[in-house]
Amino acid sequence: MPFLSVTVAWHATNLKARKAAHALFSRLNRDIADPLGRRLGIPVYFRSDTDTDGHLPEVDLDEAKHSAVVVLIDNAMVLDERWVEWLGRLLGAVRAGGKRHLLLPVVMGSGALNMPVPGLAAVNWIGANEPIGTRVVHELCRLLDRRPENGAKGKPAKAVLKPVSVFLSYARADGQDWVKRLEAALHGHGLGSFFDVRSIPKGGAFDRVILEHLQQGIAMALVALRTDAYVTRNWCLTELLTAKEHGLPVIVLEALTHGEDRGFPYLANGRSIPLRAPDQDLLPVVDAVLDEVLRSLYLRPMMDRLLDLHDVTARVMVQPPELLTLLPRYGEPVILYPDPPLRPAELAALQDRLDDMRFVTPVQLPTVAGKKAKDMTRLPLLHKRVALSMSDPDAADLIALGLSPEHVIDAQVEMARHLLALGATVVYGGDLRPEGITQILFRLARQHAEAAEIHEPRLRLLLAWPIHGPKPRQIMDVLAENRDVAEATLLPWPDGLDPAYQAQFPDATDPATRRLANATCYGAMRVELARTADALVVLGGKQTGYGGWCPGLLEETWRMEEAGKPVFVLGGFGGCAGALAAAARNEAVTLPSPDGLPGYAEAVRRFGPPPLGSIAELLAKVRDHGLPGLNTGLENKDLTQLLTSRHLSELVALVLKGLAAPESPPP
Repeated sequence: MPFLSVTVAWHATNLKARKAAHALFSRLNRDIADPLGRRLGIPVYFRSDTDTDGHLPEVDLDEAKHSAVVVLIDNAMVLDERWVEWLGRLLGAVRAGGKRHLLLPVVMGSGALNMPVPGLAAVNWIGANEPIGTRVVHELCRLLDRRPENGAKGKPAKAVLKPVSVFLSYARADGQDWVKRLEAALHGHGLGSFFDVRSIPKGGAFDRVILEHLQQGIAMALVALRTDAYVTRNWCLTELLTAKEHGLPVIVLEALTHGEDRGFPYLANGRSIPLRAPDQDLLPVVDAVLDEVLRSLYLRPMMDRLLDLHDVTARVMVQPPELLTLLPRYGEPVILYPDPPLRPAELAALQDRLDDMRFVTPVQLPTVAGKKAKDMTRLPLLHKRVALSMSDPDAADLIALGLSPEHVIDAQVEMARHLLALGATVVYGGDLRPEGITQILFRLARQHAEAAEIHEPRLRLLLAWPIHGPKPRQIMDVLAENRDVAEATLLPWPDGLDPAYQAQFPDATDPATRRLANATCYGAMRVELARTADALVVLGGKQTGYGGWCPGLLEETWRMEEAGKPVFVLGGFGGCAGALAAAARNEAVTLPSPDGLPGYAEAVRRFGPPPLGSIAELLAKVRDHGLPGLNTGLENKDLTQLLTSRHLSELVALVLKGLAAPESPPP
């Protein structure tokens, strides 16, 4: 069960609300505009349209320990009875969950506050002029924090929702003007702050009060205002060191005017923001503070859960490790810290000085289970070839599951990133469109080849003839530009397929001939994939609209099963993979008949039945093989979760766990 999930709901007709929803996805999960960047990874799902039966899909609050639902309420939603009833049920479910869950209504229309849901007016709304992302992140921090508040004398303390409180560390000599502006910006967005002049009572001991705020977690982050005088003040450095030693997020605001004679080494290893003009907008600073606090509150329980899942004992650090936070040595010799992994030079510097310790991230965790620290390797999947077949399911599945094409891109990137980070070679049989996933794979492969210092291609591309044959020059250009990280197999026109079709393909061929050519060419590519890859990961995939005899994921899955190789079916994203997951669990499932597809019936009449059998026959073979036929190396409990979950961090962890398991003989 995930620690936290967020659902964003809006009326499908409101494009402004849709933009706001996707902005929340980018902030809380992954910035789709920068798919290779640092991500927080909180699951974010959507509700904006009805399913095929005309119903609005419900939100299952209990699929995570904490669930938050952000509802962007506009005038169209107020007048839509389906939304009124849906929101009423949701409000009741949130209240029934006690303080575990959160409902955040947002004003997105002039009549939003007239939403006729009893009790909704008493909920704390996000106003029309408030920055939605800032308020949402702050409320998520408050939901997850639950610090105890001292009760009256003789009464126990109780957990309450408190605003995020920030410690402002600065030098009075040249930082007072900036710190007053920072205080105003923080308070203006509902955050609390602490700094010496305003926050220490008359007669209070500065050193004792300051250290108490940092050591006891009263402050949830430290903002260091790095002016020219900052590193010359011993108390400023003590505040900074105390915050780091206690695991608080540190945000450094760079406000140097003339520079420093000598910097301070521990001002690095965290987020920094430049301060330039006196009238600079400080909302980005507020957002940075909130993002880092949420990262800290979310990552610790998430990483604790991963340790339990993989039965690994480690010391958890929610900030990247450095010598200050690693010494003195205590506890376990394995350090678990957040992704992305440290750069090779930085990791080597730590490892050389702390040679009895091992540093792993959640990416690497599934591969170290059951191993002693001295036996852990950085690249446990080196030379293993893993094929990815992940694409959008049908639109109806996306709506029903609260997903979008961005979720599929996120899954593709995360799966490839984890595999490459652990040394695997990614096998891919897609195309080379400029806007396609292959371009992201090139960048990922280059990034991880450099980080791991692996001097061999990290991608193996299998290109069917319809991809490279009609446009050889463009394909050659792309392959030459990426030869440092990718090698390609250009599959020829298949033997036995009339060469006359090759000259006509694709425009001059009739639909039946085109279907035969596509089915045969891509079938040859899938035969090569089953021969080349050591394992296959499938997700999504359309159940209709394909160009061959059957959905590509179905054919790839069967060929890998036939070869006795592992197939990791991520069925929780729906599509063809969802049907395959159901078949493997021996559930009754069908796929739409292909008879209505262009040229299909005519191709069968002219050229004979599909060589692998009908779709129903292929599904029956997968069902007959059952769970053992997937050959994943996972226990049934884990395998059932793999087949049904839509939570990406769990899915990636389970795939890596299976890949790292000892190989079992084919069924």
